[in-house]
Amino acid sequence: MPPLAVQPSSATERRLALIWSRILAVQPQGQDADFFALGGDSLAVPRVRDAVLASFGVDVPLNSFYECPQLRQLATRVGIRTTDTIHRPWARRERGRPGHSTPFGASG
Repeated sequence: MPPLAVQPSSATERRLALIWSRILAVQPQGQDADFFALGGDSLAVPRVRDAVLASFGVDVPLNSFYECPQLRQLATRVGIRTTDTIHRPWARRERGRPGHSTPFGASG
């Protein structure tokens, strides 16, 4: 019998799981759920990235989805970026305003 999945425990994990479920049309089963195993692909990444920006106020670099494909991993990265943005409010990305700084050094 396979071990039971550890359900998302933090608020960040739960919000991210909700974003994944809306975009991928499948409910992530646990913290170790893998974005790509659930059907995520290069076309879904920008949609999730935009939803993360809208929900958390941070711009997650595209490579984060490939470096951190598990729910728990990406939630940790989003949480770190959220904290960084809180401590550096000037770094919060302003939608529709190219050239403004982001906490990742990425532009729009």
